[in-house]
Amino acid sequence: MVRSSGSIEALAPALRAEVSGIASGFAALKIDTVENMLRESSKSRRACMMMFMLFAGVGLLLAVMGIYSVTAYAAARRTHEIGIRVALGASRANVFRLIVKQGSGLIAAGIAIGWAAASGLTRLLASLLYEVSPTDPAVFGLLAVLLGVVALFGCIIPARRAANNNPMEALRHE
Repeated sequence: MVRSSGSIEALAPALRAEVSGIASGFAALKIDTVENMLRESSKSRRACMMMFMLFAGVGLLLAVMGIYSVTAYAAARRTHEIGIRVALGASRANVFRLIVKQGSGLIAAGIAIGWAAASGLTRLLASLLYEVSPTDPAVFGLLAVLLGVVALFGCIIPARRAANNNPMEALRHE
């Protein structure tokens, strides 16, 4: 190892000559900086974590689409009921809260199941983490809040659509 403040390209010929002068049987084939060597040694871990992040993003997108679909379907099935509620005096805010509350139950159940599964699988991912505990409560809590907020957005669109339904059309629906 050689410490230098100059560039590696300028220093390489002198290093090769010095190594061949000291030990004629050895040759300095690869001369590189420590930063580049560290970057190369962690490339596979970085690629693995990027794949995990990609799959996590796709999983999050699928989860939000699923929550949206289930909530939209449930709200569409209750169109007649919602029309009766609005005709009897329920405000649009009450209808909105009703639909979001139904979706929130699914979100809470999903977060609880995900938290339990993630806690059980931390040993598998521990070797891929650097300077982070696999059971870091701050990370678990932040991710639960983030997933909850993102999934809640999947409930808002069907809830707004159900709250804005015309009660007369909803009563004629079936």
